[in-house]
Amino acid sequence: MKTFSNFNALTEAFNFRPTKKKEILDNPAIPEDWQAFIIDIWKMFGETVVFQTTGKLNKKGEVSGDALAGKIRPDAWFNIKAGKKTIGNGFKTEFNPKGTTLSLSKTYKGWTYSINLVAGLGSGSKGPTGAQWESLITHQLNILLGNPDADTNAAEIANPFYPVYLEPAMAIADAFNKTLGAKSFMTQFGAGSGSLSKLWKKHGAGNATPKTDMYTKNFNVSLKKAGGSQLASGGKEETLATFYAALEYMSVSKSSKKAISNIMNDIEANFTKVAMEYGSGELETLAGGGKVGKKGKADLSSKDKKELKRFTETE
Repeated sequence: MKTFSNFNALTEAFNFRPTKKKEILDNPAIPEDWQAFIIDIWKMFGETVVFQTTGKLNKKGEVSGDALAGKIRPDAWFNIKAGKKTIGNGFKTEFNPKGTTLSLSKTYKGWTYSINLVAGLGSGSKGPTGAQWESLITHQLNILLGNPDADTNAAEIANPFYPVYLEPAMAIADAFNKTLGAKSFMTQFGAGSGSLSKLWKKHGAGNATPKTDMYTKNFNVSLKKAGGSQLASGGKEETLATFYAALEYMSVSKSSKKAISNIMNDIEANFTKVAMEYGSGELETLAGGGKVGKKGKADLSSKDKKELKRFTETE
């Protein structure tokens, strides 16, 4: 396996998106023996690929071959995963078990060169937020149903993210359509404000933020981030109101009523609002001594440490 050597120009922040072959040949950070490999990858993906490095460089300015990494624009990445993009001749391909990383390798003059590719935009670029993904899905589902402007706000928010996120959004919308069998157009509710029911007000709940992100005539949809999103982020009053609303749809036995009453009392007496920008799964990780991103419990501010303590006591 060839090592990727530094010519005193490569840094850990290397973020190279070539637009022409000459830029690769003229870049002093790319060793001459790596040029053919990188050019072949660039020919396949064009401006949808950005080359980066991972890990730290050693004292000689060298990193191992797998420390040269690449990010493929999400629409191009989707086409690879879907088998719509043909990988060039001579390349060996291998996805990791989760399908999130593609390893490409090729042999030149007896030496094997390799790179790991993932979906992404490169440094300084951000993908859609959760709310913007809702717009993308809503817009694409309405296109499938024959009315792109059924929700004009969603369409307006979604359009700037095309073509980069077009393919993934289309695939998700298609999955929604097949699963839900949706026949009516979708509207994004998002962070809007809804009207409160009498039951909601009766139990002191004043938060009008909807639990539904998008809806059709027959379905309410709430999107959750993978890896620890909250099912609902209500305070004490909203949580109690949610319980009572659910009871209206249930046939409850006497023994169940007693257990539910105990739960209500616990919520009433012990529920504490935690003001931290972490999901419940992430808070559990921090409380257990783990790290979220690069931060552990010891890295939190004194204010956040107090909030984390409140979370563990509330749990």
